[in-house]
Amino acid sequence: AIVSEPGSTAVPVLHCVTPSSEPLLPEGSSARLYLAHLDAEQELLALEDCQSVFALDVRGIGKSASLNGKPNNGNPNSDYLHPFGREYFIEVTAKMLGDSFLGGKIRDVLATLALLRSAGYHDLTLHGRGLGGLLAAYAAALAPLPITKIILQNTPRSFLELLQRNFIACPQSYLVPGLLTVGDLPDLYQCLRQNYALEILDPVLDLQS
Repeated sequence: AIVSEPGSTAVPVLHCVTPSSEPLLPEGSSARLYLAHLDAEQELLALEDCQSVFALDVRGIGKSASLNGKPNNGNPNSDYLHPFGREYFIEVTAKMLGDSFLGGKIRDVLATLALLRSAGYHDLTLHGRGLGGLLAAYAAALAPLPITKIILQNTPRSFLELLQRNFIACPQSYLVPGLLTVGDLPDLYQCLRQNYALEILDPVLDLQS
C-alpha cells in the first residue's frame, strides 16, 4: 500500500513479482510502472515479461476497490464499468465535496513514481492499459515525470469518436470536463511526444473489456 494523500482512506496498492517475501521494493535501476485497466494483480501475471514490472491499482480498482464498498459477488470490479456503479457514486460524491476522484487517481500515480525514483529506479517506463493508459497520459501532461518512455495500450483514439457513437464506454471519473472544447486525445498524445518517447499500441473504441 502507498500513502499518496495523508488522511485519505483511498489507498493505492503496488504489485510486483519478486523472489523475496519481504514487503520491500526489490533493488534495481530500471523498471516499468504498469497502470492497470481494472486489476493490477491479474494483469501483471498476464504480461509476457513481468520481471522488473511494478503494477499499480489506483484508488477504486483491484485491491484498492474493496476500500470503496462491498464488492458484488466477491468481485471488486463486477460493476466498475456500469453507468451507475460504485465508481460513479464515488465520483459524484467527490464533486459534491469539491474534490476530484480523477485527480486522486493521478496523485496515486505521481506518488508511486516518486517512491520508485527514491528507491533508486532512474530508468522508468510508464505503461498504461485501457483506463490506465488515460491516467498515464493525464499524469504525464500535468507534470514533468521522472520517466524515459510512455506506452499507451488499448487506449481510446479520440473522445470525439466515442461521443459520435452516442455512448461513451468510459467511466465518468476518467472524463475531463471541457476537454473537447480545447482539444482531444490526439492533441494530448502529440504534446506527450514532445517530451517523451511515446508508443501507442492497439488503440480502441471500446473500454468495456
